[in-house]
Amino acid sequence: MRLECWYGIMKKYILAAVVVSAPFLIGGGLVLHRWMGFREYEALIERGDRLILSDTFRALAAYTEAVNLRPERSPAYIQRSKVHDARGEQEEAIRDLEEAIKRKPDNPGPHVAIGDMYLQAAEYQKASQEYEKAFQLGMVRGPLEQDRGVGE
Repeated sequence: MRLECWYGIMKKYILAAVVVSAPFLIGGGLVLHRWMGFREYEALIERGDRLILSDTFRALAAYTEAVNLRPERSPAYIQRSKVHDARGEQEEAIRDLEEAIKRKPDNPGPHVAIGDMYLQAAEYQKASQEYEKAFQLGMVRGPLEQDRGVGE
């Protein structure tokens, strides 16, 4: 009888310990899961960066996988837009850059990249508008000045 009573008490204490510690265990698991997702995201970006000059198809796949893994982050959209641009897919590139802007509206880089695409397409008014947005967000020099080292 005494063993059964001790077993009952221990069962209650174990249950209480599990109930009390569950939020910490689950929270720690979520933090670990997010950290692992971040590491996987970064690895996909790095893989795409290594492939971008040699295999645009696989680079595009790596960036797309990164976008699917962490759609709230903008770097994969920006990198994927570079692949689309290199493949002559300007509409897709602009669409990715616009998605990057939605996720990080204070980044002038995507506006400059869109402006460059409009400039190449001889759409000067649209290019000017994008460069103006980049300037308002803190871009000090224009893209042509950066490429040629003007103003340094």
